[in-house]
Amino acid sequence: GVIFDLSHTGTDGSDRLLGGGGRYDGLVRVLGGDENVPAAGFACTLEQVVACLSTTASVSKTSAAS
Repeated sequence: GVIFDLSHTGTDGSDRLLGGGGRYDGLVRVLGGDENVPAAGFACTLEQVVACLSTTASVSKTSAAS
């Protein structure tokens, strides 16, 4: 089935793997189930996403007036 990776190329040219996923149609049967079940999944590494955002985006803080 289909598999994919999600990555970000930094300003220095380095690639950072942020996550990945794919189709897992036969996984239920491999794990002992009676039939194949259509399935897809995705996972991301939040630490990598935050690190990527902190180097490429500016975040401004605002305080609420009381």
